[in-house]
Amino acid sequence: MKRWKFSYSIVLTTLSLCTLSVCHPSVKNNTATASSVTVATSTSDAVETPKQAQIHRYELAFMNLDTAHLETAFKQLQATYPVFIEGADISKKEVQNEIKSFIADERAKEILADIKKQYPNFKAFENTLFDGLDRYVSTFHEGHSIPDVYTYLSYLDYENRVIFQDSLLIIGIDMYLGANYKHYTDIAIPVYISARLGTPNLVPDALRAVANYELGQQQPLRTMLDHLILQGKVAYFLSQMLPKTDEWLYFGYNKSQWQWCKKHETMMWAYFIKEKLLFEEDYFKIRKFIDESPTITLFPESPGRVGWFIGYQIVKRYMDKTNQTLPGLFRLHDSQSILSQSGYRP
Repeated sequence: MKRWKFSYSIVLTTLSLCTLSVCHPSVKNNTATASSVTVATSTSDAVETPKQAQIHRYELAFMNLDTAHLETAFKQLQATYPVFIEGADISKKEVQNEIKSFIADERAKEILADIKKQYPNFKAFENTLFDGLDRYVSTFHEGHSIPDVYTYLSYLDYENRVIFQDSLLIIGIDMYLGANYKHYTDIAIPVYISARLGTPNLVPDALRAVANYELGQQQPLRTMLDHLILQGKVAYFLSQMLPKTDEWLYFGYNKSQWQWCKKHETMMWAYFIKEKLLFEEDYFKIRKFIDESPTITLFPESPGRVGWFIGYQIVKRYMDKTNQTLPGLFRLHDSQSILSQSGYRP
């Protein structure tokens, strides 16, 4: 499959250089290609104040560029979406040709049509998303604005379907067109991954990216227990940001996979203890429990990543038994202490 070095994949390199102080203030409102909703933000000493939040649809703005007057149209796009294309030199013929080729690409046009059909607006998830982001800001960065949200056409880049940095949330909207979307099959996305490429998983994925950003590289990951607790923190964060969302979506599971984990929780924990896996540092021995996979051969009919589920149960028990705050939890690095204080014994 052709990978486009310009337009959409450029967001990955642009965001790595773009900080809140450089890029964020220059992002302007684009009412023609934005979906908006009013959310409530609050501080400890103020009543709730309505705030207008928007999802900016870069995929529509880019794909609708007037290629007959490309330089003018592109400069207008740059002014509105510097997050994506700041610094791109539209005077260069190779840049112009790359843009025109992408816009004319039959697969890109077909994907865009499918996006517009499934998401003429974002009413299916925008309230849940902005409620979660509001809780995030109130919990971790009180007094700040909620992140700006953008969607883009990633050209089926499922490994980077959500990006979060500073106060910018970027969603590859083409990666949420449903488990059976034909182009996912075309590029051989594994079924156990495409199963969670639908609208119900979009908001949990977005908030998971936020959690991972907040955790950053704080947590030293040596043992399997470290990995369990890290993923448990992420799932617990989702439970607090998205309290009305089904728990199985915190893990990208379906309901039957979640029920399997609940039913076999004691068995899995006993196996970890028996095989002395909690303090195992050999990643080859522990990755089967924490890496992406359709199932775990040791546990027939199980989903993958069952270690995430166990970690969540430990962290949830720890938070239930202590007065720890969520930011405080994220600052804790001693996984063994969290396990001990949780009293976890399924």
